[in-house]
Amino acid sequence: MGLIGDLLEAKVKEAAFWAGASAVSSIADAAVRASENKSNKVLAAPESAAYCIGKDYQEISEKFRAYGFDDVRVLRVKKKLFKKENRVASVSIGGDDSFDKGDRFKRGLTVTIEYYG
Repeated sequence: MGLIGDLLEAKVKEAAFWAGASAVSSIADAAVRASENKSNKVLAAPESAAYCIGKDYQEISEKFRAYGFDDVRVLRVKKKLFKKENRVASVSIGGDDSFDKGDRFKRGLTVTIEYYG
């Protein structure tokens, strides 16, 4: 199957374990898309910033990595009253925190995910 195929299969199995079958196809699609677009100088945001708020930070982090974003940083912020732990508080790409799904960004920008911890 090859190295990329083996890595993809491992990620799909991991996603199936943690997220259930519904998330597997989107993560697998993203991984295939990212491997096909390695030579691209721009990357598409997998989700909007607004969509990411309140989601599990590990899921969002993996989704950005699967779409080809190599520099994904996660930062824990102090948990606020009525906010769930491990949920995204904010996300930005190269400092832009109001992007939409599919917006294009220059390869190499830092994705910063802040989560409640």
